[in-house]
Amino acid sequence: MIIPPEQENTFSYRKVVNYIVFVFQHLILILKIEFMKRKLFMFLSLFFIGMGIATAQTQVRGTVVDEAGEPIIGATIQLKSDATRGTVTDIDGNFSLSAPANGTLVISYVGLITQEVPVGPTVKVTLLPDMELLDEVVVTALGLTREKKSLGYAVADIKSEELLKSRGGLTNPI
Repeated sequence: MIIPPEQENTFSYRKVVNYIVFVFQHLILILKIEFMKRKLFMFLSLFFIGMGIATAQTQVRGTVVDEAGEPIIGATIQLKSDATRGTVTDIDGNFSLSAPANGTLVISYVGLITQEVPVGPTVKVTLLPDMELLDEVVVTALGLTREKKSLGYAVADIKSEELLKSRGGLTNPI
């Protein structure tokens, strides 16, 4: 059988070279994509690990007691670095708070000395009484607290007995 010249398979070095160049270009492109995927994966992994380390939080559980060992109800526990994050103790003097691993807790209660303790998984704090007595304190209509002698205007005194008296069946004694 005779093959016409237009259908004859002709061997051309140009076709072979073009095909080899085509294959190498695609191979290089695939390798670049794989390399970029690895770089992106590595970057994201390191980023999230770094964020995890930077924001490592510890769940702190603890108890606040007085010098007799009795639980203190309503003691305030705050982070020293962020006073907006805190909690209060329950009826058994227990508290739970999420805090940075290297943070400091500030524990306070009225009439007791404020203490600062490092963050740990469990904390037991004994608050000691504050021996300083309060002077006369005046709370103004604006909610500001001042000593009586520092005010430049008249102050009405209300005794604690007056607050406890009932006036004409009203539920609010003030």
